[in-house]
Amino acid sequence: MVKTRAMAEMEGKFEQLLALKKEMKQWQEDIQVNILKVISGKVDAISEKNEERLGKVEVKFDTIDGKVDSKFDVVFKFTEFVIIL
Repeated sequence: MVKTRAMAEMEGKFEQLLALKKEMKQWQEDIQVNILKVISGKVDAISEKNEERLGKVEVKFDTIDGKVDSKFDVVFKFTEFVIIL
């Protein structure tokens, strides 16, 4: 089979299209990786923020728990005092 000029041009265009397709596939993979990195980063940031909030809640809980314990001690001592009288 004799290769004509038109066939050679078509082969050249086909090779260009294949190269473009390969490049676009790589871009798509890169974009997917970047999206996953962003999502992962956001999840990590949310997790860290939630841990900070949990720490603050735990501190408040400990403070309230300490106040309740101290008030209970006062009531308990007062009750003991009243019983003794």
